[in-house]
Amino acid sequence: MERFEELFKSSLRWLFVAAGIAIVTASVHLFNNTGSSDAIQLLGPQLTSEDNTQTSEATSARMSAQSTTPLAGQSTHFREVDSWDRAAIVAAYNAEFFRIEPPMGFTGAVASCTAGTTNPEYRASVIQRVNWYRVMAGLQPVAEKTQYSEANQQAAVMMSNNGRLSHYPDATWKCHTEEGEISSGRSSLALGIAGVGAIDAYIADFGDNNREVGHRRTILYPQTQLVGTGDVPGSEGFYPSNTLQGFDSKIWSPRPEVPEARDFVAWPPSGYVPPETVWTRWSFSLPESNFSNANVAVKGPNGAVQAEVIARVQSKGRSAPESSIVWSMNGTTDSVPFTPVPTGGHDDCYDVTISGVMTNDGNTLAPFEYTNCILDMSLPATGAAASSSRAASSSSRSRAVLAAPRGGD
Repeated sequence: MERFEELFKSSLRWLFVAAGIAIVTASVHLFNNTGSSDAIQLLGPQLTSEDNTQTSEATSARMSAQSTTPLAGQSTHFREVDSWDRAAIVAAYNAEFFRIEPPMGFTGAVASCTAGTTNPEYRASVIQRVNWYRVMAGLQPVAEKTQYSEANQQAAVMMSNNGRLSHYPDATWKCHTEEGEISSGRSSLALGIAGVGAIDAYIADFGDNNREVGHRRTILYPQTQLVGTGDVPGSEGFYPSNTLQGFDSKIWSPRPEVPEARDFVAWPPSGYVPPETVWTRWSFSLPESNFSNANVAVKGPNGAVQAEVIARVQSKGRSAPESSIVWSMNGTTDSVPFTPVPTGGHDDCYDVTISGVMTNDGNTLAPFEYTNCILDMSLPATGAAASSSRAASSSSRSRAVLAAPRGGD
């Protein structure tokens, strides 16, 4: 009976994933039919060296004290996790992805360009999903800044009313506001999906124009402390929408420590990972580095796995806070759920080696090596040892969040 229950739960998980993909695919198809200039429903934030979110330290502390909303409903039990504690990872996934999302409580109206507000618990829920991915990647959680969310709400109404996405909506756009326009340039944008589902879509980062996985990388910037979210539901004639300001004035600050011994941030991360959060676009970020000549090799349970580099992002000047490399697994061209999904009574481990990485000064670094093990979710949480020799030798490390995010922006 226990085995049957686990198989049933695993089947439900994939039904949810399939439903989400169907929604995304349908919405993209509909957008194409409208002739919109934005054929894909996701757009990443635009970073500039002149970002005027910068404030003085004195103003920063005052604004933070006035505007940061506590994360009501945040999963306090998942502020620290051992990446090689299988039971802990399974429990954290189940607690986050099978919880009941609070009602959106949207008080505005897209048709009349009324931005309104959303339920604070709903916003906390959206940011909780952001923090689940951050903690899994070894990063500190973020908190909400309500000024960001207020502007994000205006941007979300603008995107929904116009039925398209843009980081540069001007005064010709319906529902245009100055705050919404500024927020649009600083935020990840989604149309056709809202709430926690939008956060999952940002991590997947599907679409040909998202090969650099800019939404994912923004969510996983180590420096970020404060974010905002705006959401509107679908209504007659209008798509649901989310806008997420995923970086703050700390984005160019010195990078905080991350648990990985060599300071990288990867998705999927090292350690155990639920299969529903693994997509065919894998990414690896490192500060002050150059991936121009880097190579990626992946070894799976059955030997070498095809890994094609599809993007190299260089952190030159302030074009991006961190350099990154993105590769596509199994010969796929888009970001789709990763297969094969482990079902054979054991977890599947993948050894990743990234060689040829250089510093910005031109020095070649030693290869980076790490392992992630995709879980067979049909097994009991404490079952099935990982099958990679590198995984077996990996020391247990804590992708720890030891303190609440610091205030200030």
